[in-house]
Amino acid sequence: MTPSMEAFLDSLRKKTAKNTYKRGIDLFVTFYGKDIDAILEERKGDLTPRPNESLVDVKQRADRYEKLLEKFYSWLEEKGYDKANSRYSFCKGLRSCLLAYQLRLRSR
Repeated sequence: MTPSMEAFLDSLRKKTAKNTYKRGIDLFVTFYGKDIDAILEERKGDLTPRPNESLVDVKQRADRYEKLLEKFYSWLEEKGYDKANSRYSFCKGLRSCLLAYQLRLRSR
């Protein structure tokens, strides 16, 4: 477990939330192929303005993880996670981790 993941999980009070969020993040890491530290850095880069970048490019880059999360939700269903509540909770784990590092995802 990476230091970022450990710090995030330690910030949670409820053991069930820790387990569910950890499982969701682990599944997202499998789905996306990058560890949580790389994901946090990538998200930070997505939200950092670049010189002379158009507003359209800024928005498209900033929306990348929202789109990835939608694909992840569908991927979970394909992998046999039948219950919408499970898929939602696994997605919430990644959302909560990003939020803990001030890298919030917008709700669609």
